[in-house]
Amino acid sequence: MNADVLSFFDGPTGSWSYLVIDPASRQAAIVDPVLDYDAAAARTGRTGADRILHVVRERDVDVVWLLETHAHADHLTAAAYLKAQLGAPLAVSAGICKVQQTFARIFNLGAGFPIDGSQFDRLLRDGDSLPLGTLTIHVLATPGRSIGRIAPFFGNFGMAVRAYAYIRQLGGEGLKEAARAAVLNANYVHARLKGAYESAFDGPFM
Repeated sequence: MNADVLSFFDGPTGSWSYLVIDPASRQAAIVDPVLDYDAAAARTGRTGADRILHVVRERDVDVVWLLETHAHADHLTAAAYLKAQLGAPLAVSAGICKVQQTFARIFNLGAGFPIDGSQFDRLLRDGDSLPLGTLTIHVLATPGRSIGRIAPFFGNFGMAVRAYAYIRQLGGEGLKEAARAAVLNANYVHARLKGAYESAFDGPFM
């Protein structure tokens, strides 16, 4: 049986969150939840996270995992809020430790800031698996997209939904423009982090 995958788009950041449901057991996982952020007002909000909560309760599913695929640069995470609401464990790539070590140094966070990933309930590595009712979530390391990134693999459905949404929203020319911006951004971030991280690819990104 395949998972039911529901997508939630956050317009201000262009980010996607997912609710993945095993229809047989009604167990579910929430992937990459977004916390609203109004930069001009310097305020956070929970509208996006509450949308997911509404669907969780409407469908009467039991959320057993909160998953972060990587440390996000494009949005804040609502994982802590959802954990408080649902009690589900929070899992992230073990690569988060390297991210914490780097930014603890950059922002001078001091010796009291944990850099061992202990803020999370489980650190995931390539090849790990997580139970989701009658289904299994397979963890795939996807280095090169961002530091410490993993992909919880449920099949190709989520990828197809995202690709279709991008094509419908942006159109052919818009998709080319987004691709050009993504390449520019990848080269900029790679150059800025050179020396801080070992890269599997020297670039430039094309």
